[in-house]
Amino acid sequence: MELVEKYLYAIGKKLPRKQKRDIVEELRSLIIDNLEDRVKEGEPTDEDISQILIEMGSPAEVAKKYCTGTQWLIGPQLYDMYLMMCKIVLGALLLGYSVSIVVSLFSSLSGSGFGQIMWYIAKNLLSIIPGILAAIGAVTLIFAIIERTSKKPLDIDFAEGGKWNPSKLEPIPKKEEVVKPIESILGIVFTVFVLVLFYFYRDKIGFYYMSSLGDNWVMVKIFSQSALRTYLPLWTISWVLSLGMYIWLLCIGKYNMLARVFEMIVSALNIGILFFMANGPHLFEFDKLGADFIDLQPAVDFLTNNQSTIFYILAVLSIFGLLANLGKLIVGKVKGRI
Repeated sequence: MELVEKYLYAIGKKLPRKQKRDIVEELRSLIIDNLEDRVKEGEPTDEDISQILIEMGSPAEVAKKYCTGTQWLIGPQLYDMYLMMCKIVLGALLLGYSVSIVVSLFSSLSGSGFGQIMWYIAKNLLSIIPGILAAIGAVTLIFAIIERTSKKPLDIDFAEGGKWNPSKLEPIPKKEEVVKPIESILGIVFTVFVLVLFYFYRDKIGFYYMSSLGDNWVMVKIFSQSALRTYLPLWTISWVLSLGMYIWLLCIGKYNMLARVFEMIVSALNIGILFFMANGPHLFEFDKLGADFIDLQPAVDFLTNNQSTIFYILAVLSIFGLLANLGKLIVGKVKGRI
């Protein structure tokens, strides 16, 4: 009955989440009843099962019967993913705005009165609204375009003649192949956060402490601004590729050969960037520490004077990780798991 399970799995991907379980169980019972009516003795053959599934219709056709209404901006096949992406974008925007407020409170607004601080926070909270509307509008537009331009969204189970064929159903992914949505979501949020931080607030990155007089916050910069200008374009390429990979994995829901290869390409790029940083301008450039942090000076000096060695070590460790992933990919391909 593997063909039946693949069929139900394909339908389940196209159903609203809240109704998915009940509908799938109902369809399973219907298929079993049809098979019992058709095959009076013995076990049904794959041909018998295929004929029943063909008569019921393709997964997209069956799922459509259980979706109420016929007019929508974002259809039921894409709605769950659309809603998830809206939440991710909203969370990333709120995180970015929160960081900007905190950074400003520790730097430019240091020593300001309570009223001035509250006014600054209120003003920034109001400025979030246009950004949220613009971001959600962009996501909605993208999904609406996909909804109207995709002739067979999420449907890859058709033969060349346009008639659906059960033999074209994709296999149910194994447990180790399933992408955990929380991992991709955290990756997207973190990548957006890092992009916002380094592109809009890189001059405020550092650690902060209260001055000995207790009247204002002092920032100790840790990065060389000239080195950041050199490395930031390379980091951006890596971050954008990683962001695309997280979104892609979230959409397909499983690790396949192409996803593994793309992941290794991003890893190889990061290794190249680490080697470049080991031979390029020094990234870390600490300001002079205050008297309260003089005990940290040896650690700061070690980090500053051994930057190349640190980046070389990170690159070598990354190479071992890449080789390990490559070995898993080859073994999985040989065993037919990927």
